[in-house]
Amino acid sequence: MTDWTMQGYVGDPQILSKRLGAFARSMPTKDFARRIECDLRTAENIRAGKTWPIARHWLRIWLEFGDDVIEAVFYPERVQARLAREAAAREQARRQRIASAAVLAEARVFGLAGGLGEPEEPEAELEPGPPNLDLFEEARL
Repeated sequence: MTDWTMQGYVGDPQILSKRLGAFARSMPTKDFARRIECDLRTAENIRAGKTWPIARHWLRIWLEFGDDVIEAVFYPERVQARLAREAAAREQARRQRIASAAVLAEARVFGLAGGLGEPEEPEAELEPGPPNLDLFEEARL
């Protein structure tokens, strides 16, 4: 056999169908069938990884899902690397949110903002308040 033939050989001849099926299983069969404009049986077979879509359905899949489906089917290692990077970024953002929330909680519980404490002595310029008047005194007379 030539080198070209050996490079095209894969242990599982339906690996691409299975990868496409794994990608399509993330949504219900009816929704997938509606999105790619096919009948339910065709959608079920694609989702099960049993068949490869015809050109019309493959075009609808690509138009509907874009480059994500291309990566998932033909370059799964890129998807795994991208998902790992995104998961690490989400985890780092979560840790930063937790750390900043802890700092805010500590500041609220154990400290006062500047100027919010009570003064030591009342200011002499201020009057002590309105005199204690009985507004209904005249009504009793």
